[in-house]
Amino acid sequence: MDNLVCLRRYFDPEEALVVSSALGASDIDAILFNEPFLSALPHLRVASGGYRLSVPASQEATAIEV
Repeated sequence: MDNLVCLRRYFDPEEALVVSSALGASDIDAILFNEPFLSALPHLRVASGGYRLSVPASQEATAIEV
């Protein structure tokens, strides 16, 4: 797998999951970091930087279009 690039950060878990799912449906290998941690400790969303949506560098341009 290529180096990962952070495509965007989300503080709303539903929005992060919808975008991650849409990228996955477009055959883009999206990875949502901090999901288990923030699901258990939602009060730390802002302090931890939110949900970080990352994709491989080779798929970044396609992911931005989606």
